[in-house]
Amino acid sequence: MSGRTAGEGRRRGVSLLGQLWRELVTVHPHATAHWGALRAAIGIAVPSAYVLAAGRPEWLGYASFGCFVAVYGRHATWRARLETQVGVGIALTVTSVLGTAVGLARPGGVLTAALLMVVSGAGLVLARRHGWAPVPSVFLVFAAGATSAMPVTPADLVPAAGVTAGSAALGVAVGQLGRLFPRDDRERTGRLPGTYSALRNEPAVVREVACYTAGPFLATLLAAVAGFGHPSWAGVAATIPLAGATTAVQAARAALRFMGTLVGIVVTYLLLAPDPPAWALWIAVVTSMLLAELFIARHYGIAVVGITPTALLTSHLASPAPLRSLLVDRVVETAVGVLVSVLLLCAVRGTQRRGRREIMRFG
Repeated sequence: MSGRTAGEGRRRGVSLLGQLWRELVTVHPHATAHWGALRAAIGIAVPSAYVLAAGRPEWLGYASFGCFVAVYGRHATWRARLETQVGVGIALTVTSVLGTAVGLARPGGVLTAALLMVVSGAGLVLARRHGWAPVPSVFLVFAAGATSAMPVTPADLVPAAGVTAGSAALGVAVGQLGRLFPRDDRERTGRLPGTYSALRNEPAVVREVACYTAGPFLATLLAAVAGFGHPSWAGVAATIPLAGATTAVQAARAALRFMGTLVGIVVTYLLLAPDPPAWALWIAVVTSMLLAELFIARHYGIAVVGITPTALLTSHLASPAPLRSLLVDRVVETAVGVLVSVLLLCAVRGTQRRGRREIMRFG
C-alpha cells in the first residue's frame, strides 16, 4: 500500500511540474485583447493628463484607479458590462475614500493591514455574489494601500471620491462606446450572480474568503514590521496567487509576479534614471498600461512587465521618492507578498488533505 501511495505521489508531482511549466511558458490566443487594452489606456490617459495639466500630480493615484474598470466585461453583453463596471467603479471609489481616511488617521502598520484585509475579502464576496470576473481584490488592495500611504489632509477626501468616481465613470462610458458601432459576431456572455445566503453555505467560498483576508493582512503587517517603505505592495502581491484555480496556476502566478516584477524594475529604472519630464513619463505610463492589458489574460508574466512601470511611474509622478529605495522596496515586498500567499495556500491544502483522511478513516 505504501509503495503504491509513494508511486502515486511521484506521478502527481511530475504532473504538477508539467502543468506548472505549461502555465509559465504558454501565451494564450489574442482573442481581441486589443479592445480591452485600448479601453484601459484611454481610462488612464485622459484622467492622468487632466490632473497633470491642472497642476495636481498628487491626485494621479485617484485618477488612475478608475481605469481598472476597463478590465471587466471583455466578452460580456453590453448590459452585463455596464452593471459590472459600475459596481467595480463604486467599490474602487469607496475604497479610495477609506484609504484616504486611514492615511489621515495613521498610515502604515496594523490599520493599513486591516483595511487591506477588509477590502480584499469584500472584493471576493462581491465578485462571487454579483458575477464579477476577475475578482477585484487586487485592485481594491492596490487602491487602499496607495491612498493610505499618501500624504493627505481632510480636504483630500473630496478628490478621493470625486476624481476616482470621475475616472471610473469615464471607464464605464468608454466601455459602452461599442454600442455605437455595427454589431460584431463575437460571442458575449451575461453575468452569473449568486446570493449571499448561498455563499455562506459553500465551504470553498469560506476557504477563499479566509485566504483573501489573511494573505494581504499578514503580508502587509510583516512588511510594515520589517520596516519596508511601501508595505501595502506586499499585500497587493499576496492577492496574486489566490486567483489561481489550481495549484499549478497559483504557483505559476506567484513565480510570474516575481519574475515579471524583476524585468519591470529594469524597465522602470531605464525610464526614471535620465530624469525625464512629466509628459514623457505620462506617455510611458499609458504605454505600460497598454502592454499590461494586452497580455493580462494571455500571459501574466508579460503583463507584470507593464504593470510594474505603470504603478511605479504613477507613484513617482504623484510623490517623488529616491529611485533606489523605490525599486528595492518593490522587489523585496513583492517577494514577501507572494511567499506569504504561497505558504498560506499550502497550509490550507494541508488542512484539507488531513480532513479528507480523517473522513476516510472514520467514515
